[in-house]
Amino acid sequence: MKKVEEIKEKLRRLCKKVEEKRTDYIKAEKAYESCFEEASEVADKVSEEIKNTETYKRCEELMSEVRKLVKEITHCKREAIKLFSYFKPFSYKRKVISIGGGYLVVGNLIYEALWRDQRRYPSLGEVFQTFVRYGNIVIPNVRKTIREELAEFHTLAEDLTTELKFGEDFVVRRGEFRTFIINAPYVVKEGSTLIGQKVFDKISIRVDLIYPSGYWHIIFFNSENVESTEEGVDILGSPLRFLELYDVLADMCDEARRKLQAKKGRCEEIIKEMREVVAPHILSKL
Repeated sequence: MKKVEEIKEKLRRLCKKVEEKRTDYIKAEKAYESCFEEASEVADKVSEEIKNTETYKRCEELMSEVRKLVKEITHCKREAIKLFSYFKPFSYKRKVISIGGGYLVVGNLIYEALWRDQRRYPSLGEVFQTFVRYGNIVIPNVRKTIREELAEFHTLAEDLTTELKFGEDFVVRRGEFRTFIINAPYVVKEGSTLIGQKVFDKISIRVDLIYPSGYWHIIFFNSENVESTEEGVDILGSPLRFLELYDVLADMCDEARRKLQAKKGRCEEIIKEMREVVAPHILSKL
């Protein structure tokens, strides 16, 4: 019995010690959480200060202009497709022309087919692209009353298509670029620092007109050429993260703005010429 009592006493002392340690742990945990709350408050204040800097405001303004220009250039594409539609029907008789690996159909619409009897109802956007690609085959097979104007329109459509092509690196910068992040408490507990960072050696602005309103984004590349895509709204919404990069990004957006303005001017001139070519057909359908 004496031995049992000794063991029970040891267990009581051990439980007391564990309880003391647990209390210490809870206090330390609360202090730890309090420290993170203070850090978060400071980060929020610093973020607001960054938003009031001239560099940030310049970057915000230029991003807005780039977004607007991309939307306006996309409108030129939609306008060209709308003007093109006034030539319908392209042929009263369905004509099927053999091309490599399939067929080209010219009728009310213009489209590619896998087999001679296949009937499709593609979007006007697809019809426009098919026309640009196969204009030299399409034009001899359309109605005679639109053949001459459609040939003129095709030249303009090719010019517009060239203008609407954007390379992967519309605007690019190379160097060493850092972004920051305040790590979550559990990440720091596992051994990371409070403020982490990522390093990139290339930043690129890309423009994509696939979507109706146009789309542009900024791509970051690390040393292994792995891409990280960021939206303008996210970059502006994370001031601490992009603290060191607003100067670079503003300069990139300024270059993109100038290029887009020039491209918009050329596109609008092409659209103007397209309207002149199509005008008689628009009037005939009023």
